[in-house]
Amino acid sequence: MEITGSNNGRTQKRPVIHCPRVFIRYGESGIPVCEWFPHVGGVIDEIAVVRSMTTPEIGHFQAAIQMSTGHRRRTFDHPSLGAWVSYSLGSANNNLPTYVNMGLPLSPLQTAGGYFGAGESATPF
Repeated sequence: MEITGSNNGRTQKRPVIHCPRVFIRYGESGIPVCEWFPHVGGVIDEIAVVRSMTTPEIGHFQAAIQMSTGHRRRTFDHPSLGAWVSYSLGSANNNLPTYVNMGLPLSPLQTAGGYFGAGESATPF
């Protein structure tokens, strides 16, 4: 089965693999959690779930930068969200990094310390 979609104004065809999931409402909040994560469902009332974040960007790369830094410009002077937390709260342990990045980021801007310096950047993991 193929669908036609749009990516930055270009038409693309890609295969769609059906992967059925069941979402179950947990906790007093009734937030739906995928059946794959039953332990998350057990503590869902203690987790902040943000469902209101949007961006005017149409490209995933630009949207990821804006979500990480809060700015639309692709420059290295703006710190990422993790850098702000690192700068503000510091580390709870001098032998561990303040925050880490798991996997490959779309852009180095997502893990950069920006004008706080490299000391506030994410440690790759």
